[in-house]
Amino acid sequence: MRRAFTLIELVFVIVVMGILALIGSDILVKVYENKIISDAAKDTSQRIQLALEQIARRLSYRVLDSAIARQSSNPSNTITLETLPPNYDVLEWIGYAHEALRGDVAGGYSIPGYSGFCDIQASDKSKLVTPGSRLDFAKNIILAFSGNRPVNIDNSNNGAAVIFKGVYIDDPISAFYTSPYPAVHPVHRLNNTTLQFENTNAKTIAEHYYLAYSAYALVPVQNSSNDYNLTLYYNYRPWKGENYLNGDHALLVPHISSFRFRKVDKSIELQLCTKKKISDSFSAEICGKKVVF
Repeated sequence: MRRAFTLIELVFVIVVMGILALIGSDILVKVYENKIISDAAKDTSQRIQLALEQIARRLSYRVLDSAIARQSSNPSNTITLETLPPNYDVLEWIGYAHEALRGDVAGGYSIPGYSGFCDIQASDKSKLVTPGSRLDFAKNIILAFSGNRPVNIDNSNNGAAVIFKGVYIDDPISAFYTSPYPAVHPVHRLNNTTLQFENTNAKTIAEHYYLAYSAYALVPVQNSSNDYNLTLYYNYRPWKGENYLNGDHALLVPHISSFRFRKVDKSIELQLCTKKKISDSFSAEICGKKVVF
């Protein structure tokens, strides 16, 4: 007959089984925790990337070299992106009217609201002749997008302006954000292919131009220590003496921990970080980067 288990053997088996059960439950807990962290990180990372894509799309329609930095604590303090200390946390730029550039359909064809091309021979210090344009289309589109602070390019001093491509002062702060704003030329519509300058001062005219009616600013609005809401300000015009606080605003990303940016040649690199609370005792910081050309 087979010998029965002794008491010592039974105790040993019970102890071993208990240890294995404890190890197994600990492994299951760790796997579950890792899955929660992984899912939270994935969800947060996707939200950050979506926000960066939205920002990049707006920035891709910027007037080149118009981007500067400001201090949210004192918006009148400005600096160029080439020499950027960390306390300058607001990214600001002038956008061109890309919706109006796309235009509308007439006679079965897509026609730009403004062509972006200037007839240098026909233009002078008082007017800009822009062949291939339907400025009535541009008027309607800009009116629709300028919302509760409407810009009607049929009216004098309406807020729209022409910026000639490549004709800038070296310092963008002086060129775009400081009176008399030498790179920005306010205009109104004379007819469907002609823009009238609001003044007849001497100006350098180039073959290519932007039509602009708004600046944009990305501002981290503080909730508490290391907790901010990244907010987009728009529909304001620095060349009319306005700053981003005069414009409309929309929340882009709530509860970010940091927003960083820098200029690399002609491109702008963005970094956005946010903290995700996993439990009462643990939170993870997730960051994303994007380069806008």
